[in-house]
Amino acid sequence: TTLDSNSASKVSGNAISNNGKIGGAAELASLDGADRSFIITPMDTPENATVLFPPDSALFDMNNANDATGRGGQSESGPAHHAFLWLAGAASPVDLGTLGGSGAFDFSSGMGVNIGKDVVGQSGTADGNWEAFFVPFGGSMVSILPDTFDSKGRAISNNRMVVGTDESDRDPAAGTHSVAFLYDANSGLMIASDLDTLLPEDSGWSFYDAKDISPNGRFIVGTGNLDGNERGWRLEIMPPLIPGDANGDGMVDVADLGVVGANFNQIDTTFNQGNFNDDDITDVADLGILGANWTTAQGLSFTQTLHAVGAMMVVPEPTTTAIFIFGLACLGRRH
Repeated sequence: TTLDSNSASKVSGNAISNNGKIGGAAELASLDGADRSFIITPMDTPENATVLFPPDSALFDMNNANDATGRGGQSESGPAHHAFLWLAGAASPVDLGTLGGSGAFDFSSGMGVNIGKDVVGQSGTADGNWEAFFVPFGGSMVSILPDTFDSKGRAISNNRMVVGTDESDRDPAAGTHSVAFLYDANSGLMIASDLDTLLPEDSGWSFYDAKDISPNGRFIVGTGNLDGNERGWRLEIMPPLIPGDANGDGMVDVADLGVVGANFNQIDTTFNQGNFNDDDITDVADLGILGANWTTAQGLSFTQTLHAVGAMMVVPEPTTTAIFIFGLACLGRRH
């Protein structure tokens, strides 16, 4: 079906839902000639769209319930280029605000929305940065990558896994490139600030950009470099990453505790080595993540398991921490 118009110099389709609703943009000479985003059925034209956004707006994504997100245009009282969530059937969109940006940084854009009406995108900050954000439905905007110079959340799955791009260290002259990230919005944990760390060392790949994630959170697609050539890629996360599940068997249990024990206080570790918060070290913080996600269907609780293997929950004092580390070290040797 052609997205046609009697008075538009250009028309683009940007998103589509399961029931055929289309989100896009058009320059409508019948109004003011400015870009206006729209939501229509295949039989409509932009001129008679039931949802028509203000001038200079952009619609980037829509879920299967026809809820849409993007960047708002000019408001009647002045510029309001903010990320929005337009709920299906609503008379007007919800302004999602910014991460405190002012002046040129009073700007945000919604790039992805899931079936739960959560939104991700990019926003200006009070510090003059551009940071990836997450907005839970009905909640406030939070930064996914604080203190980054240029990052963006591109897509969010129905189980709240977020993918995006961080261009903060991109410098072609220095040979550095942007990186793709994977973030768990349920726990607030960065699974991988650089998706390359999840690949085998000899893969030949460098991932530059994660553009989308499947609704079930299992597949990620993007662009990157393979042995010196720019290529598209698809990454399968199988099973979906669970915070604390170091061995990827879908459960957080004594086997994962053994991984933490084997790598405790080691630096430059990965998620599969017990570094669940991506801070370059496997330590007490990661043990806390493991405990918070302990699979409850097991015979012993997390605390009971610690006692059973000779480790114990402690307060961060030097003497008790030493006992705790000794217990984990013994656990690591058992596996």
